[in-house]
Amino acid sequence: MARMRSLFVIATLLSLSIPGAASADQPLESPDAFEAAVTRCLLTNAAPSSCFDAHLRGHFPPGNEKLNEVVGQLRGLFEKWLGKDKVFAFHSVKRLTLGTYAERRVYLVEDSSGAIMMLDATFSRMVGKWYLRKFNLSSTKDEIKSVLGDVL
Repeated sequence: MARMRSLFVIATLLSLSIPGAASADQPLESPDAFEAAVTRCLLTNAAPSSCFDAHLRGHFPPGNEKLNEVVGQLRGLFEKWLGKDKVFAFHSVKRLTLGTYAERRVYLVEDSSGAIMMLDATFSRMVGKWYLRKFNLSSTKDEIKSVLGDVL
C-alpha cells in the first residue's frame, strides 16, 4: 500500500514566552471547546487535514506566533497519513489536569481502515487565558506506547 502507515511526526512546540512581545494569536475559549471543535471538524469536514489550520493555528502563547508555520507542515503530513481514507473517529483517551493552570490531552484519530494517529496536546493558562502550549502528532507504535503505555 502506497500509504504511509509508519509515518512518524513529532512536532513538539515548546513555547518560550518573550515578555512584552505583541501577539497576533488569540486565546482558546477552553480545552473543552477546543476538543469539541476539533472533534466536529475531523468527523464532518470533507478535508479533515484543514482542521489543523482551523483549530491549532493562531492559538499559541504571546511571543510564539512563528509556531503557526509548523501547523501547515502537520496538515501535509496528516493528509499523507490519511490518504484516501476518511476519519472514522476521534477518541479522547487521556487527560492530565494540573490545577487550573495546565491540561494535557491525548487523542487517537482512527481512520476508516482502523489505523490510528495520536494527537498529544498541552494547554496552559497565561493571564487567565488558555493557549495551545505544545503538541505531538504521531502514528508510530513506539511513540503511542510511550504516551499510553501497554494499553494498546
